[in-house]
Amino acid sequence: MSTTTESTLSFKLQCSKLLDGLKQVSGVIENAQVMQILSCVKFTLSPGRFMLVASDSDIQITCEVEDDLLNLDASVSFAVPGKKLFEICRSLPNGETLTFKLAGDWLQVSTSNTKFKLVTMSAEDFPIHDFKPDHILSLQSTVFSRALTYTSFAMAVHDVRQFLNGLLLDIQSDSLRFVSTDGHRLALYEVDNISTNFSGRFIMPRKAVNELVKLIRYGSDSFNVELSEKMIRVESGGFALTTTLIKGQYPDYTRLLPKESQNAALVPVAPLKSALMRAAILSQERFKAVRLNFEAATLNLYAENSQREQVHEKVDLDQSASSGDIAFNLNYLLDVLNVLESLSVSVSYGTPKQAVVLKPTDVESVLFIIMPLTL
Repeated sequence: MSTTTESTLSFKLQCSKLLDGLKQVSGVIENAQVMQILSCVKFTLSPGRFMLVASDSDIQITCEVEDDLLNLDASVSFAVPGKKLFEICRSLPNGETLTFKLAGDWLQVSTSNTKFKLVTMSAEDFPIHDFKPDHILSLQSTVFSRALTYTSFAMAVHDVRQFLNGLLLDIQSDSLRFVSTDGHRLALYEVDNISTNFSGRFIMPRKAVNELVKLIRYGSDSFNVELSEKMIRVESGGFALTTTLIKGQYPDYTRLLPKESQNAALVPVAPLKSALMRAAILSQERFKAVRLNFEAATLNLYAENSQREQVHEKVDLDQSASSGDIAFNLNYLLDVLNVLESLSVSVSYGTPKQAVVLKPTDVESVLFIIMPLTL
């Protein structure tokens, strides 16, 4: 039921449990909303548990939390300013018990030493996505987590080509590919040996993907991915994220995938990462260009800025490589190295005008492509 009378409802929650729930949903709450209700979190209280719902109209996150302190005989729903309640809970000491009094349009939140009074809104005014899935697939949490980690960083940001501002799920009857690109680099993670009775391409918006990355740790051992023509919902453990899909035709990324064997070098990740970070100090501010020169068992890195200041770094390769020379934005390479867990990365290269392909040595199902720069 929704509270519409002046009767007072009292209940208690553990502050830590409420804060944990608010952390899951608060990422989509924006204070400046066309609809004031969307600055709120919708509460639904029931015996021994509560549900939170937050939305920005495109993305909706729900989470369900158990709390033994919640001793009610019936369900109650209301909406309260989400960011304010989150800041209240975050400011309180650990271990606090919160006492709530809901009366009319007001919610009083108190501890032994503090009282807050927040305005409420009717839960009936809170918009809920009406979603009916056409397809459902299940993924292990480790697989889903890896897929997002390896691909989410390469999505475009505010690109006029809206379809690049998201993550592609390319689903075939026996495989699933997670693909992202901003036009300068591409990340791909492939899941084999899955069984689906459908195929299709679905583009999940960047903001929803980034929220999922944060929500992964709240999930269970598996994730259910539910899809329709216009929407997607990802559910695991006590949370669910629902979002509208990006319209548009994703580019044919398969044209960028390597078809011919190139020269390959096995490079230690940690020394390369350190060398790139030092090279960034004197690289061009705009393009962050670095030139990589492969020569026998050594990788030489060169960078120079507009003042002609220079840096030269040497990295010992794990094995000898063919000679090669290529330049690109060093931040793109650092983004790849930052998500790798392997000690070494395979770097495939050809002519200075050909893209570089990177593959970690411990995961066969992922690859990264970086387009070169002309110096």
